Amino acid sequence: MKEFLELLNKTTIDLSAVQAVEEKYHCVLPEEMKQIVSYQGERFYDDWRLLSLKEILGADEYLGIDFAEKGIIPVIDLFDNDFIMFGVEKGVWIKMNIVDECIFDSSKALDCFV
Repeated sequence: MKEFLELLNKTTIDLSAVQAVEEKYHCVLPEEMKQIVSYQGERFYDDWRLLSLKEILGADEYLGIDFAEKGIIPVIDLFDNDFIMFGVEKGVWIKMNIVDECIFDSSKALDCFV
């Protein structure tokens, strides 16, 4: 994931993508989230998958949870119903299982999950 995070730093911000996510989730995105929703490169890796903008915007229908109401934005699918999400209210990254809605790790920095 470290290589992916380096690629994010080179990503040009797509203002329309950022605006769509900010409107959907009623928040102002931090720079790293702006880069993620703007990223257009490889999305599939060995043990995780970056959600597309369409999946992030449609996550409530796609995954069956009202993420905007819960104040979290799904970003990375770790498989087996586990996701890395951005917690809007506290500005933290969390690992969460969406079946039992159990948060099993959190951090201020996404690179802590590498």
